[in-house]
Amino acid sequence: MAVERAVGFESWAGDYSSEKARINKARDEADAILAAKEAECRQRFVVNSCLIEARQQHRAVVQPLREELLLLDEKQRKQRASDRLDRIRA
Repeated sequence: MAVERAVGFESWAGDYSSEKARINKARDEADAILAAKEAECRQRFVVNSCLIEARQQHRAVVQPLREELLLLDEKQRKQRASDRLDRIRA
């Protein structure tokens, strides 16, 4: 049974890494878009409202990514705890 759990964890670890990489890539893209919009806003006469709007758009993109990452991290913590319990019981 311990071997089955180890194989399951390796599979999960790969899924975790790829999901985390996907989330981080999306976050980096959102950050780059925000930086470009902020630079564009600074060229305008009305800077504050433009910056506020750009940051609101950024938050709208980043917040769901942050929530996904938190859920993914929670799932990983639970998997590790379950694996530790299995090793202790074995």
